[in-house]
Amino acid sequence: MERPYPVMDERRLPAVPRKFWGSARRPLTDLPAAGPGTALVLHVGGRCIAVTEGNRLTGAEEALLEATSVSLVDLRPRTFGVELNVPSADPADTFDIHVVFQARVDRAEIAAECGAIDLAAELRRYVRRDGKLLKIGSDYRVHEIAEVRELVEARVEAYCELLPYEGAPGVSVAFRLAEVGTPNKLREHAVTIRDEVWQQELANLRNLGEDVSVARLKALVEQGAPALTALGLARGEYGLGDAVREARSDEDAARRHLIEVLRIMDVDFVTVDTQRIVDSLLHQITRSAVDPGHSRPLARGTEASALTGGRPRKENDENPPDESDLYD
Repeated sequence: MERPYPVMDERRLPAVPRKFWGSARRPLTDLPAAGPGTALVLHVGGRCIAVTEGNRLTGAEEALLEATSVSLVDLRPRTFGVELNVPSADPADTFDIHVVFQARVDRAEIAAECGAIDLAAELRRYVRRDGKLLKIGSDYRVHEIAEVRELVEARVEAYCELLPYEGAPGVSVAFRLAEVGTPNKLREHAVTIRDEVWQQELANLRNLGEDVSVARLKALVEQGAPALTALGLARGEYGLGDAVREARSDEDAARRHLIEVLRIMDVDFVTVDTQRIVDSLLHQITRSAVDPGHSRPLARGTEASALTGGRPRKENDENPPDESDLYD
């Protein structure tokens, strides 16, 4: 409940008995307490006399002795808000209009004579008298609130300028602003859309990062064990000693595998330099893993001689070595 305005308090004053042998005095306790920004208005014989804050009463003043009532008037500016709901083009939605006025007492005597009024209700009726304002949103839907805001502000400002409020004597009322609040449903909808867009953008960024990471790791896997070992060293997941031991282990495993292949092929380990064959093949495999573009056939003077028991093949030899040569 809003406090009374502009008259904050009113009370009747009892008559002060006259004394023959001395001057009469009214007790100041008969008067309402006048705080900062207020004025006492004495009602004396149909007249109103304002006692401002700077004047101190003693109780012996003639106007105070003759006063039949007193009013306490608020002199400070006061802000009043008016709320209106106007329909939109959609029956399910309305536009909430908030209009702000500022009131100030210019003549305390006149304001006290008229007494306390419900200025907020008076201003609400004043604004609703503008029929065009009540229909201003009927051609717009709630999501077109930006256009409605501009129309409402321009309409209320023009209305108050052409037909200013004059319903409170002694009080001046000025228009301050008009705004259209965002409906809760529209706000919730906008927040939901915003959050969804943000989540999709974040998900797209994460997916893009994962694609790049997968492509990079795939390339490393295709390059073989040396590339993966180098990645582990770069990330600190491998120590240098671990990498050396793993490389040696891979080399030993490959050597054992090649020896087993030669054994399956039933190659005579007496006439064939098995170690030279294994070492040469391991050398070719290792270089191909490090440099995929490097591939070279076995040298005729080394691997071929190993397969033939140490007998090199001549370039113009009409009888090239066959499988039986391995057992010469």
